[in-house]
Amino acid sequence: MKNSLRTLIAEPGPVVAPGVHDALGACLSAAAGAAAVAISGFGVSASKLGSPDIGLLTLTEMVAAAREISASVDVPVMCDGDTGYGDSNNVRRAVTEFEAAGVASLMLEDQVSPKRCSLQGGVRVVDLDEYLPKLHGALDARRSDEFLIVARTDARAQHGLGEAIRRGRIYAEMGADIVFVEGIKTIDEAKRIRDGIPEVPLLYNIQEDSEYPYLLPGQAYDLGFQVIMYPIALTRLYAHAATQYLKALLKGEDTNLFVKDMADVSALEDAVHLADWRRHETEALNASAPSLLTSL
Repeated sequence: MKNSLRTLIAEPGPVVAPGVHDALGACLSAAAGAAAVAISGFGVSASKLGSPDIGLLTLTEMVAAAREISASVDVPVMCDGDTGYGDSNNVRRAVTEFEAAGVASLMLEDQVSPKRCSLQGGVRVVDLDEYLPKLHGALDARRSDEFLIVARTDARAQHGLGEAIRRGRIYAEMGADIVFVEGIKTIDEAKRIRDGIPEVPLLYNIQEDSEYPYLLPGQAYDLGFQVIMYPIALTRLYAHAATQYLKALLKGEDTNLFVKDMADVSALEDAVHLADWRRHETEALNASAPSLLTSL
């Protein structure tokens, strides 16, 4: 039984959610002690399609990834829902599909479609009369209050911080469980967001080498942000390490030099629960043994 994301947020201390793009990343995160993980749309698009985060990933593809990842761990799985895959009816279907896939929350953006990764620039948002029906549809479609809706606004880039705070407050008043204001530029802006959007959990997005303020989880929590997400760090680590290895391999160099940076095979087997599968196998054989003897 997975812990409730709502319960985790209500407890003291930050909920740190590493971003993952597959079940292995989720297993490694959970094994390392993460209380939750977050499925990155960027990561899934890159890993499944070899494509950028520009809205190419379909609902069906993302739900399939979410189902695989959620089934692999016993911690809450947060999921990126982009702009909802269409209008309010599409959002309703998306919520139904993701909730059935076992994830704990779905993030819904107010960007125009096709969306852009905020790091790419040129982000634009829709008018409120287009986004609010989507948010209402998302909140109304869920079957359990334990399935949380994360309302994200990217208005900071296009309209400034004041509009972003105004939207975040409206989203909270409509019933969003968590609000995420993307594009925070300074610590002062983070404080203004917390003051301007009271009485709702806030999400802080960490990108180590971006223009956004880098905060340790405890620092972000002290500023009033309950959920701290690292959306693409693991994907970037994998891409960098794999690239370095492949360059050496294709130059004919000694790849044994990379062993120090590789997971031990037994550690990898532990991460994917090999011992549990072997135990299930043994239990099944032992349980069937009497019947086999009787039939002889």
